[in-house]
Amino acid sequence: MENQFGKLSRLQIGAAFDGEKTVLQDVHFTAPFKVMRPFYEKPGIMTVMLLSASAGIMAGDRQEFDFEVKPGASLEFVSQAYEKIHRMEEGEAKRNVEIHVREGASFYYTPLPTVPFAGSAFSNDAKIYLADGSSRFIMSEVLACGRAARGERFQFRHFKNHVSIWQGSRRIYRDNTCCLPKEWDMEGFGLFEGYSHLANLVICNQPVNQAQVSAMRQLMEDVPEMEGGVTQNGESLTVIRILGNTAQKLTDIIKKILDTAMLV
Repeated sequence: MENQFGKLSRLQIGAAFDGEKTVLQDVHFTAPFKVMRPFYEKPGIMTVMLLSASAGIMAGDRQEFDFEVKPGASLEFVSQAYEKIHRMEEGEAKRNVEIHVREGASFYYTPLPTVPFAGSAFSNDAKIYLADGSSRFIMSEVLACGRAARGERFQFRHFKNHVSIWQGSRRIYRDNTCCLPKEWDMEGFGLFEGYSHLANLVICNQPVNQAQVSAMRQLMEDVPEMEGGVTQNGESLTVIRILGNTAQKLTDIIKKILDTAMLV
């Protein structure tokens, strides 16, 4: 299948600190992407919102995201709407994401949830490069089982999401999410376990103490029909995964977790 836009759909953003605030230093995009004028609702952080002229991801789409956050800059990347992956009679859509977070910089990658329609197929490959321990990175993702209200629960062909994070020359995190409903019982143990949505929150180089971890766990326990866990290692890395039944509730709990830990 050919890309409906006739060529690679590309988004390139470079953010720099000008001595007073973070500013856009480099912006380039091709159809269907556009970028909203940055806003500064959060102290010290520039937020950039992605706009798209497309109804969603179609068969044959090839996308490339490229971000560079230069020393001292703080950038948040958000999306305008839920990402819809449409039915594809054949082939798949692909996206490559490359992120560079320089010394003393911060990047918050927090797009809205993804909804794969019945018959869709999508592969995403994300590579994140942190200069050193002063490079802060937070990423949140929410994946739906499909349009459950329309009876499309796990009826997509495949959804693949490979994420690798390097600090210097060493990889500190790797996630290889591969959902193949025709081959696996997506409702079963070790997968969605009867839930319809999965949230993944990764926090790098932002210390999270045990009191904050306890508060995060309590937030999840207080919400009915939700299960989650918090994992930490010695690399200032915290990973939170949550199963739930609505995208909105998972989006809300992620925001509460970040607010509780005063991370964003």
